[in-house]
Amino acid sequence: MKAKYVAAAGPVQGPRTLPDGWRWGRLGEFLSIRDRSINPADSPSKSFQLYSVPSHATGYPEQVVGSEIGSAKQSIGHGDVLLCKINPRINRVWKVVDHECGELIASTEWIRFPATANIEPDYLRYLLMRDGLRNYLAMNASGVGGSLMRVRPAVIEPILVPIAPYTHQKRIVACIDELFAEIDDGEAALARARTDLTTWRKSLLKAAVTGELTADWRAANAPGETGGELLFQILRKRRTTWEEGQGKRRSGYVEPAPPNNTVQPTLPTGWVWASVQQLSQVVRGASPRPAGDPRFFGGTIPWITVGALTRNHSKYLTSTNQFVTELGRDHSRFVPADTLLFTNSGATLGVPRITKIGGCINDGSVALLNMDEPVKSYVYYFLQTQTEKLRALNQGAAQPNLNTTIVKEIRVPLPPIEEVYEIVANIERLLDEQDACEDDIKDLKGAPDSLRQSVLAAAFCGELS
Repeated sequence: MKAKYVAAAGPVQGPRTLPDGWRWGRLGEFLSIRDRSINPADSPSKSFQLYSVPSHATGYPEQVVGSEIGSAKQSIGHGDVLLCKINPRINRVWKVVDHECGELIASTEWIRFPATANIEPDYLRYLLMRDGLRNYLAMNASGVGGSLMRVRPAVIEPILVPIAPYTHQKRIVACIDELFAEIDDGEAALARARTDLTTWRKSLLKAAVTGELTADWRAANAPGETGGELLFQILRKRRTTWEEGQGKRRSGYVEPAPPNNTVQPTLPTGWVWASVQQLSQVVRGASPRPAGDPRFFGGTIPWITVGALTRNHSKYLTSTNQFVTELGRDHSRFVPADTLLFTNSGATLGVPRITKIGGCINDGSVALLNMDEPVKSYVYYFLQTQTEKLRALNQGAAQPNLNTTIVKEIRVPLPPIEEVYEIVANIERLLDEQDACEDDIKDLKGAPDSLRQSVLAAAFCGELS
């Protein structure tokens, strides 16, 4: 049910007592009552300064010529205040400023409050920015949902607003401006903190896989074996597992290829370069065709898509909302729980995730099978340092794509096993601390807007003048 506004009879009586010298006024006092329509197309070469709804987000009007404007607009003037009709719950209020770049015009989606001697434009602008007023307008807008909802001037006219004496209005605006500037600074600091955390995470992972993170630990702890010995053990276990699966036929095993012989960065003492195919068995997913066929989809077996793998930044995938049938499984690639997966196509290429559920993977990802902890977690964090590099590879395709050969040949700096444990433990401890910081920042996400509304509430109760 729409909220109902009841206009006061006789002298204007507002909902509360105002400070001395203040009065209650109706917004209709300040609305434009004259039609100032203009058709810019009549002057195709003339310059206009267009206050459009989309340009509000930029903070600057559009600079256009008449031939670029396809519909009638309204003429406006310096100091006018504009309130957007569309979806009024969104805070779109604008004071017109003449940049001397052409005649001032506005979309007809704005309700115009012309500059007058009775009210300071910024005072009116701040009045119109209050949540309570915008929510009331939204409840009384016409249309069907979202951007189709529009508020009519007739709804605005009877709304009561507190009007301070004109001599006080500039002081109130100055106080609001000062407090809003402080809030803006705090909001910018939060944005920088989010950016800094992202940069810090990248630096942490780079330091981890280059040995910088554990340099002091390495100096104080002589490892019992080298990275080369760890690699030897991994390769020996892979061959043994393969031979046991062959029964009596034990010939034909192909040793996974080491990294190519291109120049490689120097590693810390005891570390060695290994290829992904030496550390794991790399297999690509498969997608049953056609997509959506009920023979393949809609069963009970988890269907692990690229969307599921890239839904968030968690290390682990714990659930999916899509499933395949037994026949779908036969036409796909089933991987067991605790498998390291890696997206290999599209805009989200190069994202690793460890699945905690068994399921079928589509052809947008590869699985790195037969990896044990902590090497699996170490490789997971290492692959995160390679995402940007892999996305920059140009293979001549319409969209980025990594074939299994490229994935297999990725070079991994492999430390001794004791250091692998130390690196993973340090990364996860520090990332837990980062997550706590991010949670704190998220908790503050709505604080700036709440503070602005508190400032406006205080201002129009007379507490700032």
